[in-house]
Amino acid sequence: MGELIPTFFVLCIGAVAAASWARRFTTREQQLIMASLGAHALAACAQVWITRDYYGIGDMLLYHETGVELARLIRFDPGRFLPEVVSLLYHERPYLPVFVLGAGGSSGVPSAVAGLLATVLNDSLYASCMALSIATFFSKGGLYLVLRDALPEEARARVLIACFLAPSVVFWSSGILKETIAMVGFGWFVFGWYRFLRGKPVSGLMIVALSSLPIAIVKPYILFALFLGAAVWWYWERALAASGGRAVVIRPVYLALGSALALGGILAVGELFPRYALDNLGEEASRLQAIGSMQAGGSDYQIADAPARSLLGQMAFAPLALATSLFRPLIFEVRNAPMLLNAVESTVLTYLFVATVLRRSWDAVWREVRSSPALMFSLTFVLVFGVAVGLASTNMGTLSRYRIPLVPLFGAFVLVLSRARAGAPEITPSSSPARLT
Repeated sequence: MGELIPTFFVLCIGAVAAASWARRFTTREQQLIMASLGAHALAACAQVWITRDYYGIGDMLLYHETGVELARLIRFDPGRFLPEVVSLLYHERPYLPVFVLGAGGSSGVPSAVAGLLATVLNDSLYASCMALSIATFFSKGGLYLVLRDALPEEARARVLIACFLAPSVVFWSSGILKETIAMVGFGWFVFGWYRFLRGKPVSGLMIVALSSLPIAIVKPYILFALFLGAAVWWYWERALAASGGRAVVIRPVYLALGSALALGGILAVGELFPRYALDNLGEEASRLQAIGSMQAGGSDYQIADAPARSLLGQMAFAPLALATSLFRPLIFEVRNAPMLLNAVESTVLTYLFVATVLRRSWDAVWREVRSSPALMFSLTFVLVFGVAVGLASTNMGTLSRYRIPLVPLFGAFVLVLSRARAGAPEITPSSSPARLT
């Protein structure tokens, strides 16, 4: 009962909120959205069962066990220990009678999140995973609101599936993991930026700032790709408007402003997190590759024989890293059930991508992409983040977790482009006004 009651309570709150929010959409969309909520609930339970009851070991168990100890301290003396636990979220080293692995860095954040959730959810691992899963569900809703408005109306069902029902994303964003925490903010970052572009700068930038926090405290490198994508979106809209929507031409002023926007965001991340400063990116990738090579596993892979320490040296392997992020694991590389889920998903996307290019040609695909700022944002993010993840990962399991922010955007990108047949009129974005509230 200690697990059942808080878990059921969290699920009921999530279901009521999701049903109320989904009323704005069509009946078909409502059905898919509620199906996604059910998938997230099942994924949260599966995370617990697989990690605790099947494998009996995993990062999530360590985070939760530490979190339970932190929750006991908070309940014993909230005035004394709550601020100390919260300080873990911004990478401080608190004064606690409990050892927190990774305190002072991003690895201590999931333990703090687990502690805060355990405090109000009766130490229930199921309920904590359910709460985080539902939080990422609504973040994906923020992403869907943007793509629904910015991409063609006739592609909405496919966009919804990409945002809400990508199997690997649902599964890996439903546990007490760094990737889950980052996904809580990911969709809302895109939502906030779209509000900014649609003439609501104050509220838009506030949402961007707030949604950046959960990303920054666990996976700050995601912000590199988001800032670059956001700058491309801003520039592309203005360049299209300046050319009357016919073709994008170089607009030096807009290009300079967009470049300054992207560079400013990247430098800010580097200042706050020196490991991810531009000067240190090559060395950080090399360090992660070296760590991965020392950990033997059945699904390991290696892109380079010896890790290059410079950023330029790492970029020599960028095409292979991108292909790895987007199209692996392959079916014959499957070692367990979660990998099978990822392999089926990547195989479907690979087939649709190749079929689209063969059916429509690169020129036709590029013409459609360049006519849509939202698709250009998706393409930029997928390219930049895909290369980063492919270089930093050395194991198919971690690759499947690390890449989940790009899967909804890559999925929407491929699914939107794959629906048009050769010789058919190009899809144009919906001209309906934005409905973001």
